[in-house]
Amino acid sequence: MLASLPKSAHPGALAAMKGNYMAEDIGNAQLAVKAFEIDYGAKCPTAVAKITGDVDVLLEFFEYPAEHWIHSRTQIRSG
Repeated sequence: MLASLPKSAHPGALAAMKGNYMAEDIGNAQLAVKAFEIDYGAKCPTAVAKITGDVDVLLEFFEYPAEHWIHSRTQIRSG
């Protein structure tokens, strides 16, 4: 996703993405995805499409018990 953005946008995009996978619940994560879409959609539609196109897969770990989220989040950051 970052490869679709100019380097100057990387810090803000990384912070926005952290809001997605570090959200307290799926509702807040969906709000973070929507905010990312609003903030970057006009300037970087390719990057936004990579997030919004598979948002169900991206946020799937919220369907599992919260005690397992740390493992999913670790995989997202390292993967």
